[in-house]
Amino acid sequence: MIKIKVLLGFAICYVVFNIIHLSSQVIHFRSWRTIYQSILDSGNSFFGKSIWLIQNMISFVTLIGIIYVCVALFKIIKSGYFNIQASRSFKIGGLLLCFVAALDLIRAILEISASYQTEFQIGYLMVNGLLFLMGFGILIISKIIKNGTLLKQESDLTI
Repeated sequence: MIKIKVLLGFAICYVVFNIIHLSSQVIHFRSWRTIYQSILDSGNSFFGKSIWLIQNMISFVTLIGIIYVCVALFKIIKSGYFNIQASRSFKIGGLLLCFVAALDLIRAILEISASYQTEFQIGYLMVNGLLFLMGFGILIISKIIKNGTLLKQESDLTI
């Protein structure tokens, strides 16, 4: 259970940092505005001025997915490894992370095909691949927890 608590701590730290990042994006701190204005002025985006909104929405959905994973980890700590609520939270979190990775992968491929920031987007491809694998792994964990829960319920009924 100690390892689950450590994992939950890291996930909560990620959520806090992501919230700080998103709030700074929404509030438009001067440094972020300068960075995005330079990108928009140079025309280095396939999506034009909407790239800021697309990137923030991707970050927001990733945040929601990680929050669902945090909820699942908390439910495991509170109720034990095999419970259906943790399985559902892991499933939703994994699906959201896979969805975000696929969308950002498509965005990066479109940017590369239009020759916008090619070397920068190749890094995004690798990160999106890892995010997709992480989401898929969380989906597998969800299925394992669900099957374990069903086996536990059957064994409790037979005794």
